[in-house]
Amino acid sequence: MAKITKIPQTCCIISPSSVWADLKDEKSPDFLHFKASIRKKILTLIEKHEVRHFMSGMSRGLELYAAEVILELRGKYGLTFRGVLPHEAQPCCWPIKSQEKYYNIMEKSDFEELIQYRFSKGCYKKRNDYMKTRSNFMLTNEKQDIIIKGKDYLTIEFVEVEKTPEKKSDEIFVSFNSKMFLISELPENVQKCILKCLEEKENVHITI
Repeated sequence: MAKITKIPQTCCIISPSSVWADLKDEKSPDFLHFKASIRKKILTLIEKHEVRHFMSGMSRGLELYAAEVILELRGKYGLTFRGVLPHEAQPCCWPIKSQEKYYNIMEKSDFEELIQYRFSKGCYKKRNDYMKTRSNFMLTNEKQDIIIKGKDYLTIEFVEVEKTPEKKSDEIFVSFNSKMFLISELPENVQKCILKCLEEKENVHITI
């Protein structure tokens, strides 16, 4: 019988604006509400969407504050955190407090990814593209609202899938690891699992 195991998902944090970038009073009611909103969204990603891996572009504002929350929750939920840096001198012109926050987070990060050594036009887009292509979800903001965006396709990974000669009239293709499979080519019990996952729009790992 086929067994379904949920795959740990990945989320990137990308902020299109510098809202909340340089808050002078992190004990103010507005900031505490903002930080609570970030925490609530991250917990939704962890508990509802099985996210266990996070990446942040480490810019001021949402990207730094979300990184702090992730590190706070890392031990409890078994999370990993990767700081993805567009260039080496990213924080050099920031206020001292923001620089200290940046370096403190990077010291605690599990992984560091440096896109390029020197600043150049387009390096921030390269950083964002790096994260987006490796993520299932994105935590971002529209003005002061924190939102979660997800990919609109299903990813299914297979282990030791045996093909069968039977064909069905309603053919469904499943893509995984850059390969295409006909559902009708798979064992019947696996077909049922896939169809169930398609109905629930789940990301899964199917083993035989």
